[in-house]
Amino acid sequence: MYSTAFIAVFDPDAAEQPVYRLQSFDAGVNMVAHDVETLRQILTEVVIPSGLNGHFSCPYCNLGNLTEYDMWLHCPAYHINFPNEYPMSNVCPICQKQVNRPLQEFANQGFWCPGGAVDPGERLGPAALRETKEEAGIDIELKGILAIEYNPCGLDRRQSSYFVRMRIIFYAEPTAEGLQQLPKSRPDFESAGACWCSYEEIQGGHVKLRGNEPQKWSK
Repeated sequence: MYSTAFIAVFDPDAAEQPVYRLQSFDAGVNMVAHDVETLRQILTEVVIPSGLNGHFSCPYCNLGNLTEYDMWLHCPAYHINFPNEYPMSNVCPICQKQVNRPLQEFANQGFWCPGGAVDPGERLGPAALRETKEEAGIDIELKGILAIEYNPCGLDRRQSSYFVRMRIIFYAEPTAEGLQQLPKSRPDFESAGACWCSYEEIQGGHVKLRGNEPQKWSK
C-alpha cells in the first residue's frame, strides 16, 4: 500500500537519551516512542488508516486518495527524515501554487530550543507556552527574559516587502505538571519530537544541534 515503510522504535527510556534518538533517526527510523499511547495513536490514525477517500497524492511517495487531513498526518510521520533538497515538486498538491517547502525541525538536523511565531492577536508569553507545548509536549512556566532581539531582515520574497524580526528569548522551567509529562515523541509539522538533555550533553558536543544557541542559552 505504501511505497515506504513506517519504522517505529519503542523504548520507555528514550525520553532521556538524545543521542540514541538521533542515531535511530539517522538509521531511517520514523518515530522513537517512549509511551504506549502515542504509539497507539499514530498506528491507528496514520499507519493503518480506516479508509482513504481523498483526492490528493503525497508528493514524496505518491500515496494517493489522501484528504487534506490525511496529508497533514502522513507527510511528517513518514517523511520527517527527508532533507530539504529531496527532489520533489515545489507545487503544493492541494492548492497547486508554487511554494517554498515549510521549514521544520527535521530529525536529522539535530535538537533545537522550542520556538515559533506569534499568532495574530496573541501575546508573547502565551505564544511561548503554546509553542513549547506543541513542539516539546511539556507545560512550562516563564521565569524571565534572556534577550530581546530586533533586527531588520530585508526583503520578504513572499510578500515583496521589507520587514523586521523581533525575537524574545524566554527563560522557563517545567511546571509541576510538566515535570510529570513525557516529552513529545510523535512527529508532526511542529517537530520530530523532543527529549530531555543534560547540561553536559549540550555543552560537551555529544548531542547534535541545529546551531549553537542551545549551548549559548544553557550557560
